[in-house]
Amino acid sequence: MKVHCLSLAVALLATLVPSPAVQAQGLLGPRPDVLRPATGARVSHVVYDVQEQRIRSVRQLAPGELGIEDPPCFDNSIPTAGDLYAWAAPNVGEELVAWGTKLCRETGLVRRITFAYGSHAQETSQGGPGAELSVALYRGTRGFGVLGTQIFRATVSGLPSGVAFLTFDFGTRPLLVPDGRIGWSAHELDGTTGLLLVRAPRTILGTADALDVYAPGPAPTGVYLGTFNYGGCSGDPFGLCASLFLQIDEVANSEMAGSEVVNGTGINPLRLSEIQPAQLDRFWSTRIDLTGVTPPAVTLLFVSEAPFGPVLRGVGEVLVDPSRLFVPALPGQGFYSLEVPEDASLAGLNLWVQGAVVHPGASFLTNALRVTVGF
Repeated sequence: MKVHCLSLAVALLATLVPSPAVQAQGLLGPRPDVLRPATGARVSHVVYDVQEQRIRSVRQLAPGELGIEDPPCFDNSIPTAGDLYAWAAPNVGEELVAWGTKLCRETGLVRRITFAYGSHAQETSQGGPGAELSVALYRGTRGFGVLGTQIFRATVSGLPSGVAFLTFDFGTRPLLVPDGRIGWSAHELDGTTGLLLVRAPRTILGTADALDVYAPGPAPTGVYLGTFNYGGCSGDPFGLCASLFLQIDEVANSEMAGSEVVNGTGINPLRLSEIQPAQLDRFWSTRIDLTGVTPPAVTLLFVSEAPFGPVLRGVGEVLVDPSRLFVPALPGQGFYSLEVPEDASLAGLNLWVQGAVVHPGASFLTNALRVTVGF
């Protein structure tokens, strides 16, 4: 059944990809120039921190290295023909828009997007301005003048020239990009910088051998000038294709904050519950229900790195590993609120939490929770 459904999906996507003859029609004016790197040009990986709005790191890559840490769920990165690095550079002020279909099937929350560009701009180390790149992401894009709605745009200056992979890292505030039709673009600012051209059409990604042109950019306020390609991109070897590099890394379902009740054989009372999930850079809140407990009573919260047992003790079953407590037992009066660090590397971390009610003659252990730290 899965194979049958996939075949139907591929067939459907194929109907959305226009033919090369249609793609090449309609552009007012010449097609954008195609530029290539100079011999010996360096290849870099740049990481831009979206939350802090600054370039976090720049490093030079070894031959063949891509600089992408995780396999992307949307990967439009196959070079066109023998041109490992070739990019389209339209007139200053014009914006080129590519489109496709995102089918990541996870959370819809994007942690990183990567564009690859080329540039002949003079390096900042040589007294020049460096490359300047303005990129955008859209939803609902279908091409041929159907732009969709812009959901992200960033302009970065002082970038290295040559060829570079530019990763936008959204940190603990991922960008919502639901599955479906999407578009991505580059607005030409310096006359020499543009996104790398990649192979198209690719049925599994819903891409087309076609690019829309808008001017003056940015595209949402510009005029659609038409759609073009470089004469068709089919066969083997492929010719020069008209689609733009894009990779998307999406948050997995397993990295979403939440909790699940754990209760051994079921003899412990269900008194521990989560009020606010353990989301990154926010407060995680839990409650031990003291309804019917005669005061005075003190509660304890145990936060462990591992489950345990169940092992029966006089006050109930122990369900979390006491030898691997994340922090010392937390005293309180039933309500707990703890700050979760702003650290995206914690996404997907599982903790086991159990409560205890300490009362003269009536102490007991509660159920446990498996708590997932995440987005």
